[in-house]
Amino acid sequence: MQEFLIPAVWATILLFFIYRFDFFKIQEINPAWPYAAFLFKLLLGFANYYIWLNIIGHGDSLRYFHDSQIVYQSLFDNPTYFFELITRSSLENIPAHLIPYQKELFIEWHVNEYHMVRLLAILNVFTFGNVWANIVLIAFGSYAATMGLFKSFKRFLVIDADKKNRIFLFLFFLPSIVFWTGGLLKEAPVFMLLCVIIIQLFTIESSPNRNKTPAKPLLILVVCIYALFLIRDYLAILVSLNLLLLFFARTIVKPQFLNKTFIINSITVIVLFFAVPIVFPQLNYFHYAQSEQTYFLNGEPDPDYKFSAIGGDGIAVIKQIPYALNNIFFRPNLMHSDSVFRLYQSVELIIVWLIIVFLAIKMLRQNTHFLQLLCL
Repeated sequence: MQEFLIPAVWATILLFFIYRFDFFKIQEINPAWPYAAFLFKLLLGFANYYIWLNIIGHGDSLRYFHDSQIVYQSLFDNPTYFFELITRSSLENIPAHLIPYQKELFIEWHVNEYHMVRLLAILNVFTFGNVWANIVLIAFGSYAATMGLFKSFKRFLVIDADKKNRIFLFLFFLPSIVFWTGGLLKEAPVFMLLCVIIIQLFTIESSPNRNKTPAKPLLILVVCIYALFLIRDYLAILVSLNLLLLFFARTIVKPQFLNKTFIINSITVIVLFFAVPIVFPQLNYFHYAQSEQTYFLNGEPDPDYKFSAIGGDGIAVIKQIPYALNNIFFRPNLMHSDSVFRLYQSVELIIVWLIIVFLAIKMLRQNTHFLQLLCL
């Protein structure tokens, strides 16, 4: 009974927040839709974990919660143990009292995935270790971030009421977005941070003085990128590089030349990214990435996909680009869709990419905002 009571209590509290606070109210949208969007997020969040637990039987979300329970239980043994397990990041000089806990963990303290264990262990304090209640809280965080992103679109882009409705449906009811950002996987906090980063970019872009970036949104941007680095470091690096290029182009060129300058700068950085390890072998960061990936690939193999580590030099990495693009942007694909669930994901993914490419081309031709084209 308690297994269902705790998440029900949290869901009721958060539904009251949605009812009580103006942040969750949208004048142009039917008042029932924000509640429906949150409940839909909860439903797919529960489904996400249920599928991994009872159908797939393995995966990151199960490991995260398993380890978070070990950390949470240490709170009852000794509160200082809990604090140490939350904050520790090194395998060197492990105190004797932490060794039994360390041996039970799937994920080592020094890897980025352990930050998800930390997050869930802290949530366990408020949910009494109830996994479904954790999903409620994470789903609400993802839902609130999506709401903030939608309101930024509404505030900074000139779009009519019908288009706002369609953008709302796209953000809150596209099944794959909701499914992957409502469970216990890293996608949920990564999505939240990216939403906040985009919101701050809108705020900065709307600043009347293009040569002076507002301090508050810039500070929030830096904090979010740092948090993103802790969870998914390579994505944070890519986002940071693109933001630096964007701010550089935004500062030195006129608005009408911003897109072209940004593209030229991006191409230059990409070429240098592959050329530096080739010209200067002592700076071969690809070899470091290869060793890090090999560590994770030593774990339990995925029955649906065969993964391989990145190449040890720039030329090998270039040869692996088609494999990487397929693995990152088109997975699952039709070649691996042996069930109705995977077939749906494959087809939806293809459709979404076709829409994105179509809108990107149209945006470049018409020189307008991407989201303004979303519902044309």
